[in-house]
Amino acid sequence: YFRDEPYFGISQACDEILGQIFRLKESGDEDDAENFDKICDALRNEIGDNLHILTKIMPRIVEIMDEKQKRESGFKRLSNRQRLSRQSENSMASTGSFAETNLNLEQSREQFNFIFRKFIRVITSVSSILGKSLVIMLDDLQWADVASFELLELLLTDRESSGLMVVGCYRSEEMTHAQILSKIIPNSVTMERARSQQLFTISELKLDELSTVDVNAYLMELLSIDDNKKTLPLANLCHKRTMGNPFHLRIFLQMLQEERLLEFNVGMFRWTFDIEK
Repeated sequence: YFRDEPYFGISQACDEILGQIFRLKESGDEDDAENFDKICDALRNEIGDNLHILTKIMPRIVEIMDEKQKRESGFKRLSNRQRLSRQSENSMASTGSFAETNLNLEQSREQFNFIFRKFIRVITSVSSILGKSLVIMLDDLQWADVASFELLELLLTDRESSGLMVVGCYRSEEMTHAQILSKIIPNSVTMERARSQQLFTISELKLDELSTVDVNAYLMELLSIDDNKKTLPLANLCHKRTMGNPFHLRIFLQMLQEERLLEFNVGMFRWTFDIEK
């Protein structure tokens, strides 16, 4: 997530979902092609012409529907890409902003939430048939916008999306576990009902700061060095500078590489570094 940018994390996740769907068509495997058709048919049957409402946060959806129609009609009819794009343009023509129709803003958001929930239902349903689950990974939840939290509440409390797992990451120094939950499900009555009816389960995994041993193991794997004594001086330095914070560790190593204090020696075919520098 970027700070307060509407639907940013969810949009990125959906783009990845659609990318995986497209790869089914491109794999050349007959079973994958059949699954691609099943997903497209299910989306059209469940959502139909309302697909244009989703194009602002997942523009690739028109590519998928367009590809499906190309294979069926041989370009004889107006493509879904053109039709959905025109519908999307028409729906935003009066104000130029997302999901603005003749409905007021509140109704527009409710309509979008309803269509998006149907989209997730289709994906989880097809995934279940294929013996898979849908996992959505959202990073930096502490920066998520109100609209995204509202959408997450609808998805997590939806009985018809039973094959959905949401993995949310956040910085505990900026927001507590309780605060995150209160943003996703602000109504305590809704939370209790969801728990009592087992609409979803919540698991918390706290990632502590890395120890020097952890950092050293990470460096050995990253730099393809088998001897832990060779990487220990660098591990001690990295741990001292970053206090074992995984994010800061990655940034620090990038800085070392940019400053050429950590570089790959082509002649020796290994990573080299000089702690004295």
